[in-house]
Amino acid sequence: MFIIVPLSTDNPIRRRPYVNIALVAANVLAFVALDVLGDKNPQLRELKINLMLWGESPRWFQFVTSMFLHGSWVHLIGNMVFLWVFGNGLNQKMGGAAYLLFYLACGIFAGVGYTLFYSQPVVGASGAVFGVAAGYLVLFPLSRVYSIYWIFFFIGFLDLSGLMLIGYFIVYEAVLEFTRLGAGDHVAHMAHLGGAAFGAASAALLLITGAIARDQFDLLALAKRWRQRHSFRHLMSNPQRQAEARYGRMARPVDSREVASTPDSDPHAERVSALRTDTASALRAGDLLEAARLYNSLRRLDPDAVLPQETQLDLANQLMSDGEYSTAADAYEAFLKHFPRYATLEQVELLLGLIYARYLDRPDQARQYLTSALARLTDANQQKLARDELAHLDAATG
Repeated sequence: MFIIVPLSTDNPIRRRPYVNIALVAANVLAFVALDVLGDKNPQLRELKINLMLWGESPRWFQFVTSMFLHGSWVHLIGNMVFLWVFGNGLNQKMGGAAYLLFYLACGIFAGVGYTLFYSQPVVGASGAVFGVAAGYLVLFPLSRVYSIYWIFFFIGFLDLSGLMLIGYFIVYEAVLEFTRLGAGDHVAHMAHLGGAAFGAASAALLLITGAIARDQFDLLALAKRWRQRHSFRHLMSNPQRQAEARYGRMARPVDSREVASTPDSDPHAERVSALRTDTASALRAGDLLEAARLYNSLRRLDPDAVLPQETQLDLANQLMSDGEYSTAADAYEAFLKHFPRYATLEQVELLLGLIYARYLDRPDQARQYLTSALARLTDANQQKLARDELAHLDAATG
């Protein structure tokens, strides 16, 4: 027997998640009213039966009411723990009204999916909770989730990424649903999978349409960077392409008709091209010190040189994470100059403003970038961060 329960995430909650608190309270109150008090009240027991989702003959309101009912204290507590751990982050990211609609839609879709395959009555918030967890996976795949597990008599703690933990639960539910392993356990695995599918798809759609603010750490951004790197590796598997990337025009095959018109090689351009390639290679290999050294050499040799868009941003982010603030600022500056149409440019400006304000003591540049970012930021927490930093700068400079 292996059980794992999430306890918390490293995603900071800066605003009280009122809607998620209300959802947890509603589930608890419904259980107390209909199960604890209803244990001795036939009318309340009859009411609960009418509010369940009956797969063979569902009524429209049961798709909503059933997600606030539970079969036992264990059922209730398990769902509420997951809802609390993953729902708070979504509540903060989406906003109260959008999160409430998202939660209800996940539960309704889970119920519809269940009734297509099963006729038995079902209760529980599990479908909606799986939708919330899947939405969290899309928005915060690299968030760390602190969990407790036990295997028979062994108890321990795990620190996993949201991608690994939530992905494990979804795969586990799929295995139980589509094999005989889950037969007879009286758990609506299909509802869980339906809620998860809807939650993931809806969260991705909200990101794509811009209804939720994008950042470089959501699942779509990670997938985009993976595709870019995969394409680059595939392209560079060709020795001729490797030579062209490293040596430029000199590596291109020519015939006798081109030789006479080929200009003399430019050692400066060759060195710049080689440094760009070596910097990107060092970054991909995880050698930050070498990547920073090569990048500094590249910028000294050619102040206008820049890496490919995502590689330049990856380098800047990594340098900032490792405390190389001066080099990170230069990398962000180059990114802003060469890629002014980047989708979330305001977040790069916010990071650059924070570096100048907090680490490099350059208040004028900090104020410039923070003000520019604040005019376009859509995330309330990021807006507050920019305002607070600007207020601190104003207080420090009188």
